Amino acid sequence: MKTIKINRINTRSFILFLACFYSLFVFLFTNVQINFAQDQSFGFSSRVIVKGDTILDGYIVASNEDGFSTTTEAYQDNIIGVITENPAVELNLGNTENTYPIATSGEAYVWVSLANGSIKNGDPITSSPWEGIGMKATAVGPILGMALEDVKASEDNTENEKTVTKIRVSVNPTSANQGALSGGGIAGSLKTGPQSLLSYIVSGIILLATISISLFYFGRLSMKGVEAMGRNPLAYKRIQFGILANLLAGLLIATVGIGAALYIMR
Repeated sequence: MKTIKINRINTRSFILFLACFYSLFVFLFTNVQINFAQDQSFGFSSRVIVKGDTILDGYIVASNEDGFSTTTEAYQDNIIGVITENPAVELNLGNTENTYPIATSGEAYVWVSLANGSIKNGDPITSSPWEGIGMKATAVGPILGMALEDVKASEDNTENEKTVTKIRVSVNPTSANQGALSGGGIAGSLKTGPQSLLSYIVSGIILLATISISLFYFGRLSMKGVEAMGRNPLAYKRIQFGILANLLAGLLIATVGIGAALYIMR
């Protein structure tokens, strides 16, 4: 009779282990939205409140003392990303009213001006004096990322200032150095382009590996512990401790793995 009671207790522990996994998956599938659209950005985004006179998809966003707003200056400090209405992966936490998805990494479509001339694949993109609009960086300063396609400007500079188009950009807010401005842009593009795809592949592998190890390996050990207590009830305390340790280790590995996967996708 004592053995039956122990088995019930540890069967409940195993059920609790599965319930925790279920909770993690519920969190992911209810708070992480995966979109598929024609002009979809390839990256990870999170929703924040953005201030500005005009807020459109493809506008550059910077942080300030009051929160987040669309950029209004050339080479504006604290550029964090770009508004993207169709992110590949979107994290929603809490109320999303009056918020906008901001892509802080990966690839996104950005509105740019040709005021600084033609844009080539690999050119650094920064903010411009026009709200939310980017342009090619020709000086050292904060940038949003690297252009992933070419846009040819006309010979009329006045016409170029009026020309605004949407291009694909590898989003990686940082500061442009002299090497990127003097010809290192294409090399930078080669680094950031495939790297974004590689980050998703690595994240997927880590996620599958941690879930597999936690669910199957530690779960199997826990079930074997339940069977062992049935055969050796005198050692139930030691076996029970081992089962609980396996459950905690499995949950810890799963949590770390999911956190690492989300961090890599940033």
